[in-house]
Amino acid sequence: MNSKAFKASIAVMSVLLAGGAVATPYFGTDFSVAASAATVKLEAPDFLYEGEKTKNSVTLLWNEVEGADAYKVYIYDTAQKKYVGYRKVKGTQCTVKGLSAGKTYRFKVAAMKKDGNKYKVGKKSETRKVRTKFNFKAGDTISCDLFSVTLPKNVLYFTESDKDYIAVYDLEAKEADFGGFAFEIRAYEKPSDYYGMMDSKIGEIRTDDGKIYDVVVRYPSDIQYDYEKYKDCIPVTYDKLYNGSADILKTIEAADGAKYVPNGGMKGEDLYGDVLAKYKTALTEHWDSTKLESEDMSSVYYQMYSMDNEGMLDRVGFAYRDINGDGIEELLIGEVTDVEPETIFDIYTMVDRKPAHVVSGWYRNRYYLLENTLGNEYSDSASVSGFKALDLMHNDTEFSSIIDFRFDFEKDPDQPYFISYSGDEKDLEQFSEEDFNQRKDNFGKPIRIGYTPFSKVK
Repeated sequence: MNSKAFKASIAVMSVLLAGGAVATPYFGTDFSVAASAATVKLEAPDFLYEGEKTKNSVTLLWNEVEGADAYKVYIYDTAQKKYVGYRKVKGTQCTVKGLSAGKTYRFKVAAMKKDGNKYKVGKKSETRKVRTKFNFKAGDTISCDLFSVTLPKNVLYFTESDKDYIAVYDLEAKEADFGGFAFEIRAYEKPSDYYGMMDSKIGEIRTDDGKIYDVVVRYPSDIQYDYEKYKDCIPVTYDKLYNGSADILKTIEAADGAKYVPNGGMKGEDLYGDVLAKYKTALTEHWDSTKLESEDMSSVYYQMYSMDNEGMLDRVGFAYRDINGDGIEELLIGEVTDVEPETIFDIYTMVDRKPAHVVSGWYRNRYYLLENTLGNEYSDSASVSGFKALDLMHNDTEFSSIIDFRFDFEKDPDQPYFISYSGDEKDLEQFSEEDFNQRKDNFGKPIRIGYTPFSKVK
């Protein structure tokens, strides 16, 4: 290349650079500006929407972008936590296949411009979320690894399942985004893995090799259907699944030769035989206070014997009640009397499928059942007394909630009404007598226990 040609080439290069057509100059014996260096600007498709859906696919559609030769569809990969390319298409729609039923996916699409043998990609669209159709069945036996359950015919529903649970939803409510959750059945090898209240035990699965699983049902805590549409009634299908669950649960069968035992590990007469035998021995032999306390038993029984040493087996009794809502009965021991409220002097619960002592009471620190919880009436002195509302934890001997309603005339003899919502004396707040009584009454009135005397224990 002579000097004049070189200078002319430099001049041309300068013009191209000024126009933004070339990113980086190349100097050599000969050079040319490749067409691929031209800047391509493609706008993002301004509307990405869904067409036909099935349980395993969805068709995406979008508006045409001016200058586009093709389009690239992206799907969000939850494992990589980013959008990855799914497919290049010529038109303005794409059917994405191989999806899972009832799952929500996220998509984007970008226009593409052909540049030689390659494509340049423009801006990606906004995200479009699409949920595939649910895999509904009716009248089928639904199975997981540990058990199966048969659902009613002529009811459209959706189920989710894994190795240890089956969850059941109403079709209409689920598709309308109102949840539709009716109930869930789950098997737990460890009782400590669930929490009671919303999780209520209904039986046990017992395997040939000695394993035990608690079978637990869970119900929704709020309305799971269109309550505006169904103001005056519950949808028929939802009603059959939710209120009809008691009959559905009767169809549970264990898998692989195991046995499902309805009410297994729940009823007091099956759980506390050894505890009752110990109490009968203590009452018969008149154990003193030291011996009783060393065995985690209230010393009040010796006080009762000291006041009247006749008929202890008829004066002390037992009862079974599920006081923490986990489906498993607790053992209550107290005085057999017509006086209400009936006093509870000892409480036992089940911890890891074994009886465990919760608490002992006596005459100045008595426990009794209320409509909505367990009550504890105490007296610390002539001027300080009170009432505690208690919630017992599942699979534990601790109380999960303690609300203390205290009369403390030492703090304020004119207005001695205090409440602690943590159970800690340091958190006591002063209330008017009216507010104090109203809040206390929210826990309901005492309910009759109806003890069975120990003289009935064989």
